Amino acid sequence: MPRTDDHTVLWVRVPLDEETAARLQNLSDLCRADPVSVAASLLHDVLKDDEESHHLLEAAPASPSIN
Repeated sequence: MPRTDDHTVLWVRVPLDEETAARLQNLSDLCRADPVSVAASLLHDVLKDDEESHHLLEAAPASPSIN
């Protein structure tokens, strides 16, 4: 996971239900990484994938509608 200095980081609070918090802790334990870093990395990757998917959809030619 890339590290950034505190001047380029925006800290946000994200409420998690118990199931999600447990999954995050399990993944963090497996990775031997801080849960905050793991959560930030996951959020970064999900948002990047979503952005790329939507960009690809916008670039694709429209399908003809079937009536």
